[in-house]
Amino acid sequence: MENVEIAKISTKIDHMSVQLDDLDIKVERMDEAIRGNGTHGLITRMALHDRRIDSSEAFITEFQAIRKWVVLGILGVFGTMAWNVIEWYIQTNA
Repeated sequence: MENVEIAKISTKIDHMSVQLDDLDIKVERMDEAIRGNGTHGLITRMALHDRRIDSSEAFITEFQAIRKWVVLGILGVFGTMAWNVIEWYIQTNA
């Protein structure tokens, strides 16, 4: 009877050992994915993407500010042209 129970326990221990080996392999693969092991890991890739998003948002904000100045400059050019036409008209018809 005792031999049967010892055999059952031995079988369970062998099964648990196989499961632990499988878990060890999975943890090792997860570690490789997180750290990268020669390539950019997940954390590094996330940081790079975050930096790219921040720089893209900064570029968009800067572009919008430049666009406002360009519109203001174009309006200034049209205003100057209109003023020159008005002056010319007044001078020729005076």
